[in-house]
Amino acid sequence: MFQTAEAGPTKDEAENPEDSVLSYNLGGIRMNEAAFRKLEQEVSLVPLSVKLPPSIAMSDKAEYQLFSATVPVDRDIFRKIVVRQSRVPRIHVEDFSVQGWTDRTYYEVCTDPAIYAALEKKKAAKV
Repeated sequence: MFQTAEAGPTKDEAENPEDSVLSYNLGGIRMNEAAFRKLEQEVSLVPLSVKLPPSIAMSDKAEYQLFSATVPVDRDIFRKIVVRQSRVPRIHVEDFSVQGWTDRTYYEVCTDPAIYAALEKKKAAKV
């Protein structure tokens, strides 16, 4: 998954309170808000209510929303995607602990198989 965080100042940086943005990618495909809005217009993004494995869910402390859609990838070939919308956490630069949440939002197309497995497990439970 793609993670974005704003780093809060250390004690030495207290006099210069500029925020830094750190990004690291764990396999997600990041998109900006304009791309997300365009995707919303082109396909039906369905909000999901899926219980994620703790290793995934804990990274956002439930500060996320998942959406699912089926998108065309080629003639007569479609693929299900999951898009995550989340707020950017504010972290402490010394220990990377989450200090709170910013008002900024980021979006990603999820590539973690665990997310798709949780979605399929929920789908199978309904049958």
